[in-house]
Amino acid sequence: MVLKNTLTDGIQAWVFREVNPADMAMFISTYLDGVLFRTVMFPKFKYKHAINCMREFVFEHLAVKPA
Repeated sequence: MVLKNTLTDGIQAWVFREVNPADMAMFISTYLDGVLFRTVMFPKFKYKHAINCMREFVFEHLAVKPA
């Protein structure tokens, strides 16, 4: 709920482009769950790199495009 509300606030403030906040929050949460799982299953998994890649992807996807 916190992530969805943060996305909604960012969209209303034109910090993020208009997306479905519930779907984006589910995507981010599910990805992070997967990172956690891989970290437990594969101790050499580079979780910081995976999170940074996801962060870059999400911010690029949320970027407000010039008109």
